[in-house]
Formats: sequence, structure tokens, C-alpha cells
Amino acid sequence: MKKTLVTKLGAVLTVVLLAAPAAAMDAKEVGSLVYKAERLSMSGKIQEADETLKQAEKGMEEILQGNDEQEKTKVKRSESKMKYVRKQLDRKLARSSRKSSTVSKPPESGDSGSSSSGNDSPPPLPDHAAPQFKKIGEYLDRAKGYIDTGEISYAKDSINAAKRQIQTVERSYGRYGAKDHPDILAAKKRIPELEAMFAGAEARKAKEAAEAAAEQEKVMPVIDQMVAAYEKQKSQINLLNKNPRVFMPARLDNVKNALDYYSVDYSGFEAALRTFTETFGKDQESINTAFKKYGLIDKEGLSMYVPGWIKSLSDHQESRKASAENIVKSAKEAIERKGMIADYKLKLLNEQKEILKIGRQIDPENQELNQLPAGIDDEIAAFKKQNQEKIDRAEFKGHISDFSGPGDVKSLAGAALEFFRNSPNWGTNKDRKIEILKVTVQGQWRPAEKNFLGYILSYRLPILLAYTTPEYRKDNLAKAIELSALTDKFSPGEAKKQPPFVNYWVGDSYLMRLDKVENF
Repeated sequence: MKKTLVTKLGAVLTVVLLAAPAAAMDAKEVGSLVYKAERLSMSGKIQEADETLKQAEKGMEEILQGNDEQEKTKVKRSESKMKYVRKQLDRKLARSSRKSSTVSKPPESGDSGSSSSGNDSPPPLPDHAAPQFKKIGEYLDRAKGYIDTGEISYAKDSINAAKRQIQTVERSYGRYGAKDHPDILAAKKRIPELEAMFAGAEARKAKEAAEAAAEQEKVMPVIDQMVAAYEKQKSQINLLNKNPRVFMPARLDNVKNALDYYSVDYSGFEAALRTFTETFGKDQESINTAFKKYGLIDKEGLSMYVPGWIKSLSDHQESRKASAENIVKSAKEAIERKGMIADYKLKLLNEQKEILKIGRQIDPENQELNQLPAGIDDEIAAFKKQNQEKIDRAEFKGHISDFSGPGDVKSLAGAALEFFRNSPNWGTNKDRKIEILKVTVQGQWRPAEKNFLGYILSYRLPILLAYTTPEYRKDNLAKAIELSALTDKFSPGEAKKQPPFVNYWVGDSYLMRLDKVENF
């Protein structure tokens, strides 16, 4: 009696332990359970071996679904052993079931509660099988989503993953009737439908790819033309990007530089740019979208460069207009400028005429550039008339009448005349070809240079000098210049009011008729 009770308690304890939820296993524990199940099976304890092996299978499944890669690697080492033990154990279980069915007493007539067909039903699936069945549906749902979004390469992978998962489930849970499970049957029915959808989507994508390739053939020449146009004028276009210039035309040489700058022909580049923007757009986003539409890769970076080129060419045109406006402004100022020496005013006006001529080439659309030359011609004519009248009235001044010395005006004028005729800046200058005509004394001796104590170091003598040049002579002109002839420098208190003259200071000047000087 006591022994029977102990046996029953042991059995109950075994059932309780087997039924209790197992803690998470590691690979080592799974391996131990596999070998334990094998020993129990060999000892004829088939049911106990089956329960032990199920624990090992569940443990392996949990590890493989987990994130510990090291444990996954370890547990896979027990996989082949587990399959072998399961195969042997399933055979023993099947034989045991057939034997039990053969020796069992047939049911009495009318006793329908113990039909043999009930014993042939597969056992219920274990709890840990549900996630494996669920994966099949997830793969198929994922495939449908990829087909809907056009990512068909991923869709094919998901369908194949579902097929592999079905095989895994059927192999792992075949004894539980996995092949006839409603989820398996539904999945097997759904796969051909998805494969048909995949084939249709693949055909559509192939058609779209062919159409895109045809469109690419149309637009590629546009890209090639744009790149070729840029390469042809690369250095000039890069200069435009870095340095949009506005010229201040104060001098003729500066305006000539402006003409060189604006004379660069960008018409070919602009034509290529216009065709490109009509095809792909003008801003970076539009160009990128168009490239994607045609299935192209922007290897040349045109989406970044084109907007800059458009701006640079626009700035170039604006700077052209601004430079032309500066030319107009400069010409107007030259016309209105007063109080200039006659020669300089005439030179300035004639230079502005040349500047305006170049300006019309820089910006032919500026109307004032076409109108101003007439104004300058009128100004030159009026100025020449006024200047001629002034020249005709001009007289060469003689010596002052009350010169107090030392020296006399005639000898002092002669010394000054000799100094200027031999000066490299005047009479001996081969480039200027100046002919010194006359000198007259116009004032008294005056101090020229003093030291910090106020002692005089040199003196100056105010004179009037007349000269002519080959250009002046042909127009019967001479120029009279107010000068100061300077004596040599001496020690404090020793400076003398006498030649030789060694330097000069320049004052005002005026034009007059040459014959008035020569006949003076």
C-alpha cells in the first residue's frame, strides 16, 4: 500500500514538473535534454522520452528566435542529433500506438464514444508552434505590400521565404498534422495568386523600363550637348561664376578691357542651357526629379551647376547694362565739367567720344549711348569756338616795369631761357619736341626754401615762358606757362638772388597765337 502511494506521488510530481513552464534554456541545457531523451527512449520509457525531447525542441526554437547569436550557433550543433532522436522516437511511438490499437478490446455495439477514428487524429499543436505558422502569413502579407508599391524584387524574396517557412513547419510539426493545417492550406492557395500578381507587376515594370530606355535615348543628347558646351568654355564660364564685373569707365583703356570682357560669345552655351532647362527644369529639385523620371543618374552634377550658370549669365547681362550706364554717366560728367585747361578739356571730350563708340558695342540697346556723341560734338564745337576766341585775345606779357633787382630783367630772362632750353624735361626732350621761344620776368625775387629756423636757403624768380611744338606750330599756337625759376641751395644766410637756375615750379598756362610771341 505504501509503495503504491509513493509511486503515485512520484508520477504526479513528474507530471507537475513536466507541465510547469520552463525557464529560458541555453544551448547546453538543450543538448542535455536531447541526450536524456535518447537514453529514456533506449530504456523503453517512450512517453517520458517524448516529453523530454519536446522540451528540447521548444528550447531550441526559443533560442533560434532570440537575439543571442552565440547561443544560436551553439544550439545548432544539437540539431542533427535532435532530428535523429525524434525520428527514432516517432517510430517507437507509432509502433506502440499500433500495438495498443491491436490488443485493445473492440467497442461494444452502440458504444460510439470510443471510436478508433478518434485515436487517429493528430495531437494538438504545441504552443511554441504558433509563431512559426504566423511567419508564413507575415511573409505573404509583406510580398503583397511590395507588389503594391512596385518593389517587386523584394516581393519575390518574400514569396520564396514563405515557401521555405511552409517546408520548415511541415517538417517540424508533421506529426501534429501540419500539412492539413488550415493556415498551411490557405497559404498554399494564396501563393499562386501572389505569384500571378508578381508576374503581372514584373511585366509592367519591364514595359516601363523599356519605355524609360526609349525616353532616355531622346534626352541623352540634351545632356551631352550641355556638357560639351560647358567643357568648350569652361574657364570663361567659371570666371563668370566667380567674378561678375561692373566696369567704371573713367579711362579709355578700362573701357577697352570691358569690351574684351563682354565680347565673349556665350550663344552656343546659352542655346544648350536653354534646351536643357526646357527638358529638365531650372532648379535643383526639378532637375533631380526629371533625372529620376528618366531613370538617369546625375553623374555630372548638372542639378547643382545649372542654376548657378543661369544666375551667372543673368548677372553678366546686368553687369553689361550697368557698365554701359557708367559710360553714359562718365560722358555726361565730361560734358558738364567746368574750369579745365583747354587742352585737357578737349582731350577729355574726344576720349569720351571714343568711349561712347565702344559703349555702343557693349550695350547696343542703351539709347543714350547713341544720343550722347552728338552732344559731345556740340560741346567740342562750342568749346573750340570759345577757346579760339580766347586764344585770339591772349597776349604774351612783357617784363615787369619796376623790377628792383638784384640783376636786370633782360639778363635774368636770358639765364632762365638758357636753363629751360637745356633742361631734359623741356628743350632737350626728344619725345616732346618742345621749342622754347621766350622768357620774361614777371615778379620780384622771392624766398623759395627755408630751414626750420626760418633762414632762407634758396630764391625763386617768377617768369612767363612761351613754347611751341610741331603740332602747335601747324595751328599757329604757342603755350605760355607761369613758372618760378629756382636758384641753387646755399647754407643759411648765404643764399643769393642770382643765376644759375637749377629747378622750377609750374603754375597756370594758356594758349595764344604763335605769331604774337615771335613778333613780340
